[in-house]
Amino acid sequence: MDSTAAPQVTGKKFVPHTTAARIRGVSTRTLDRWVAAGIVAPPVVINKRKYHDLENIAAIGQAKSSA
Repeated sequence: MDSTAAPQVTGKKFVPHTTAARIRGVSTRTLDRWVAAGIVAPPVVINKRKYHDLENIAAIGQAKSSA
């Protein structure tokens, strides 16, 4: 996929970066570290604001609690 192409988003719920961090109970910086480490999928950026897929954020909690 071309890095300049707009992502195809259909039927997904996205939450702002700060809300995603709050849901996981971590700081936004920790969420950034998880993205860098590949634990979390990179966010969609719209108008310089980061938005995370809600299902992806919820799945992190399930994976961490079962480990």
